[in-house]
Amino acid sequence: MSTCFTSVAVCVAVSEIGRQLIYVQEYFTMTNYEEELTRFKNEINRLTTEDLPSGIEPLAELLTELELAFIEIQDKRRSLRQELSVRLADSGLSSFDFENGIRIERSTRTSRKNLDREGLINYIMDDCSRKLIDVETGEKVIEVDQEKLSGILLTCFRAEPKWKALSEHGVSDEEFCDKETFPTVKFYGLKD
Repeated sequence: MSTCFTSVAVCVAVSEIGRQLIYVQEYFTMTNYEEELTRFKNEINRLTTEDLPSGIEPLAELLTELELAFIEIQDKRRSLRQELSVRLADSGLSSFDFENGIRIERSTRTSRKNLDREGLINYIMDDCSRKLIDVETGEKVIEVDQEKLSGILLTCFRAEPKWKALSEHGVSDEEFCDKETFPTVKFYGLKD
């Protein structure tokens, strides 16, 4: 006996014989979507190492379908968030409260692309620099306010270390953080 249900772009068939999860791409359906999403979450939670198919190819296929489903779920989630924000605005509301205490608030999200990194760096360097003329030689000298530059870098940019680049300067990541290495895989060609 197997159970099949439709969820956000995913149909999951759970086979009691062998307890393998088979992911099949399908279109989003609004029929009983809350119940279907709950069942989908429960089936995903049941996926343990005991449920995994044996062999590399079946596991790779399962993971690939799960990755594709995740991509589609992210797209649907983004779309539904935008739609709910528009509906809240159209209704003159800034938030929506559920009886269980969950609150959804309308907000905006900004996406910045095609960063002119060199232009930004030049602007910051110009802002932190003074152009002077050496009175003895007559040369133009640029004096950088290191304190101002450091302050901008530390407060205005993410301070995520680039460990590989730092290792080239003799920095060992294990001296500054707890390091955990775990096996994983990378996917290529999943998105259009």
